Amino acid sequence: MNKTSEIFQEKLNGILIDLGVENIDSISFIIVPTIEEEHYTNWDDIFRFWSTPSFKGIKLKLNDVISNLVKEHKNTMPLWIKVTYRKDKPVVLEISQRFRRIKDIVDRNPNNLFAPFEVGNRYDIEQIVESERTEAIRILMYKRAIDERTKEIIGDEIHISELEDNFKSHLDIYRFYPANPKHQNVGDDYYSKFVINQDYKSGNFSICDAANLEHEINSKLSKKEAIEYYVKHMIKHEIFGIKIKH
Repeated sequence: MNKTSEIFQEKLNGILIDLGVENIDSISFIIVPTIEEEHYTNWDDIFRFWSTPSFKGIKLKLNDVISNLVKEHKNTMPLWIKVTYRKDKPVVLEISQRFRRIKDIVDRNPNNLFAPFEVGNRYDIEQIVESERTEAIRILMYKRAIDERTKEIIGDEIHISELEDNFKSHLDIYRFYPANPKHQNVGDDYYSKFVINQDYKSGNFSICDAANLEHEINSKLSKKEAIEYYVKHMIKHEIFGIKIKH
């Protein structure tokens, strides 16, 4: 653990003790990105579009929080983190997606001994916990990989409506599915033969050959039609060993 990670853990432990949290090592955390409007740099955009989606919304242990929120190669952490705690519930960490060095964080709020952490009470923890399954399905489809945590949350089956809702939400943010370009490369472990692509001018969707995005297999589709085509031809009855219930 480097110095930035140590500072992060020390400050988090401090505010949790101040809030009356007991057995810090045994509690779980849920990270959610802020709903506040922020002004991002290019590096901030990279984080919020490509890193945050891989862990937000599901229960994590302390070590996972540190590894996801402390960027050791840059010695940065979120500019601020609002902590919401209710007894016997996961701790919700609302994070700024602007990552800064500790000096900038302290300068922002020099009177806060626990900076970047501050007390928050914006979120309904029960509602966040109830949405964990939806978030786990989103993470599964975004990363195109299964791990023990997402498998534990999802179980052995996803209903087709859950999958379609996930695609709709994904395509509200990203022009492509898969979003990660490496998943469009032949030879990648999580390669997808087809890619859903939205034309940014017309708003129409197409199904493209991942090896050559200029090759449209089906075009001028609505979002619903594109999702249905992809599910029918690329997912069918299971995804990463999880059954799709129709």
